[in-house]
Amino acid sequence: RGAINDNFDEVNTELEADTTAIGTLASLTTTEKSNLVGAINEVASEKVDVGYGEMYRGDVNETLNLPAKNTNYQVVDLSAGELSGMTFASDTLTVTTAGKYLINYSISIYPSDSMITQSVYGIILVNSVAATKGECRVHLSTGKNIVVASTAILSISAGQTLKLAFFRKSDFAPTSIIINEVNFTAVRIN
Repeated sequence: RGAINDNFDEVNTELEADTTAIGTLASLTTTEKSNLVGAINEVASEKVDVGYGEMYRGDVNETLNLPAKNTNYQVVDLSAGELSGMTFASDTLTVTTAGKYLINYSISIYPSDSMITQSVYGIILVNSVAATKGECRVHLSTGKNIVVASTAILSISAGQTLKLAFFRKSDFAPTSIIINEVNFTAVRIN
């Protein structure tokens, strides 16, 4: 009998240690503290607003003029895609909730005139100013379609706008490009 009681005492000690390690209902940060299932249901019912926005354009073949070097030229004629926690107007996404955003874009382009190989840059504009990240340089040559694509994580404040643009740095770079498909997404990650 003593050995059985000793085994029960040992099991009881282990259970008390596990209970202490797991915590108590009173230590939950939820409103519901009377049972674990209620606390889990409370957390599960809370809607988390991720915040995302998308703008795009199908196969349009539209010319974007780049007449001056070191000047940003916005990509236009975009349509709104999926939106949650963002608004879309005039080829622009407006962020409604501040946070860090993962931004991805891809644009299919080709030169509009014959030229030697030259570079253009795809960029993300935040409030019409080039972001410090997300720039992508591509070399164009006559008759060759190319994809400009980049990714950046940017801190965006509520009310700030996101746009997509191109620029050139050289006098010898193309003065215009033909834009085909465009995809731009921004997703809040915190």
